[in-house]
Amino acid sequence: AKAEEEAAAKAKAEEAAAPVLSASDLMALMKQLRAELPRADLKACKAALESTGGDLAAASAALTAEHGEAWAAAEAADAAEIQAGTVKAMGMRDAKAQKKFAAEEAASVEAAAEAPEPEPAVAEEVAVAEEEEAEEEEAE
Repeated sequence: AKAEEEAAAKAKAEEAAAPVLSASDLMALMKQLRAELPRADLKACKAALESTGGDLAAASAALTAEHGEAWAAAEAADAAEIQAGTVKAMGMRDAKAQKKFAAEEAASVEAAAEAPEPEPAVAEEVAVAEEEEAEEEEAE
């Protein structure tokens, strides 16, 4: 009980020592602190600013020291999640492109198979023409 009374007296002394910020000043400082540390919640920003008497740099340093590692881990987890999503999306895009290419290849092979063979008469005319050219060259 004595320790609790001393802690309460100490807290009152700190509150009295810290300059009292108006609500609008406190909100403006909280907004600046949140801009600097977007992962900090409003309650933590308010507590840090009140404990530092409105010193933005000290509040930022205190929050960073307290939550910096957790925020860095959360950033790394978010980055890994984004990377995994990107890899998955690129894999799906590649699979779709390969499927489309395979369908186009199959269609071109099918079209080539369905194309009519040159008529034998045309082939014979070409062969006859080649023979005639060969005979003319021999005659010369």
